[in-house]
Amino acid sequence: MMSVGTEFLALDLGATKLAYCKSVTAMLPNVDRIELPRCGRADEEFAALSGRLESLPPVSGVPVICVAPSLNAAGQVLSWPNRPYWKGFPLIASLEKLLGTKVRWLGDGEAAALANAGDQRGLSYVSLQFGTGVGGAIVCNGQVLRLGPINCELGHIIVDGGGPICTCGARGCLQAVWQGYCRGEISLERLLDLLAVMIANLARIFPGSQITLGGRIFDVDGKDVDGKLVQYLARGVRASCPQEEWLPTIRTSVFGPNAPIAGALREAVRLGNEHV
Repeated sequence: MMSVGTEFLALDLGATKLAYCKSVTAMLPNVDRIELPRCGRADEEFAALSGRLESLPPVSGVPVICVAPSLNAAGQVLSWPNRPYWKGFPLIASLEKLLGTKVRWLGDGEAAALANAGDQRGLSYVSLQFGTGVGGAIVCNGQVLRLGPINCELGHIIVDGGGPICTCGARGCLQAVWQGYCRGEISLERLLDLLAVMIANLARIFPGSQITLGGRIFDVDGKDVDGKLVQYLARGVRASCPQEEWLPTIRTSVFGPNAPIAGALREAVRLGNEHV
């Protein structure tokens, strides 16, 4: 077990903010946020965050950050559709220099999936997190499913071949449809209908899975209070996937928009348990 008083730092780098929290347990405390400026240069935007992070007292656990951009094995930005000029920026090395310690990282969709799956085992857990973009990942037997060097990009699955062009360059990604909805260009019913088809296809690959939706899709807190939207979505999934044994369970995340940083904190605590 970890020593009493071990303190952990979790961070969440998104398209518009850096969120962070410190805790001695995996229970999510209050989350602080720093607005991420946009000036067209990665080094200047990172420097704008540095002052706040430099003032944080050191922590005894390994900091974990969940990130919106895709990173390579060296922690450099491979791609970030919302901020393409960050490509090649040494994000993890810059954070390690700033914090004076090694930093672990995972994708924001992966972090949300770990938080939403919790300690459950056996089933496949698919998580979709709706924020500025759409992050997503799949957890099988407590492990994030990775089929290559980078995390899954569930938000960039094509759901509408004639839909809007995404920042990734493709047409009709789930993320592009979601952003069209946020701009008032696509109705909620259309968004849910397309999402239902995507979930039905995932159910054919991961039958009987649990689908967790988090972030801003249901309201500002990410909570479908009366369950009507989940019921509508479930009917759409059933229409596209009539096989009863394949049907997933659909729910909303108890963490709302904080699922990614909750997953990062959970990973930090796991690392603390492993290395003590």
